[in-house]
Amino acid sequence: MSGLAEQVHDPILDQMIQQIEAQLPPGKKADYQAIVVSGMKMLFHDTTHKYLQKAVAQGQVNPPTAVKGVVSMLAVIYQHSNQRMSIPMAVPAGITLLCHILDYAEKASGAQTDRNTLAQMVHALTIAILKFFKIDQNKLAAGADYAKAHPDQFGGTKGATTQPSPQPVAVQPAPQPVAPQGA
Repeated sequence: MSGLAEQVHDPILDQMIQQIEAQLPPGKKADYQAIVVSGMKMLFHDTTHKYLQKAVAQGQVNPPTAVKGVVSMLAVIYQHSNQRMSIPMAVPAGITLLCHILDYAEKASGAQTDRNTLAQMVHALTIAILKFFKIDQNKLAAGADYAKAHPDQFGGTKGATTQPSPQPVAVQPAPQPVAPQGA
């Protein structure tokens, strides 16, 4: 099991989930987990799973539809929580759900998500979630700067920075075995 969420099989997607879960504030892990569990239930519930299966079968699990699907799921979770869902945990939980959707699509279709595509999808998803919850990106950046300058108020240490994500690189196919000559 990959931390708080069920493990995915693709190592790139699993690494993304591991990085997200490693950076969760201790007091927010339960909020994150509640969103992920709700999303996973939606993805694999008897009445809704057929939509994911249909999208995969029709080759419709692509960046725009996957991002739109995750934002729609988060909207439903938010509404069903009577608007008590932790909005700050929507982005990390949304990325985790995106990874699970991509992993399911990979298992069903044999396709693979490379780091560059994942990075683009995570960026698009983050922007879409911020827009959905009407979070001004400039205010978010100002808040992050304030938190860095006043870590004692947020449980951090002065001058602490976050670790940048590794640079995206395309995944190369594994070399094919070569038959011995003269066989």
